[in-house]
Amino acid sequence: MAANNKQRQTILIGVLILTLALAGAWFFFLNNSDSSDQGAVALPTNSTGAKNERVQKILAAVVRVGTINLDTQFFENPKFTALQETPIDIPQVQPIRGRTLENLLKPTRAKEGNKR
Repeated sequence: MAANNKQRQTILIGVLILTLALAGAWFFFLNNSDSSDQGAVALPTNSTGAKNERVQKILAAVVRVGTINLDTQFFENPKFTALQETPIDIPQVQPIRGRTLENLLKPTRAKEGNKR
């Protein structure tokens, strides 16, 4: 019976993720809004109260972040183009089963009830 509940929970989570993915795809790709307003942020016109001022400051910051232009001239710098990837061999480590070295090195104290 517990397996049946686990299966229902897994199916429910899968349906929820699929629903969110479809809603996101519709919002970003299939929404037929006017393209001239794309990327525009509407600031509230009523500026009374501290809450609206905070909202305006946050939205203004979002607009500033959206207009950041990064300078990519450093990609053309000879020092940058001379960089090379250094191959480093990382040995494959087999997982340790049972006792690990860390556990073996810990000092052990016998419990009073377990003394032989």
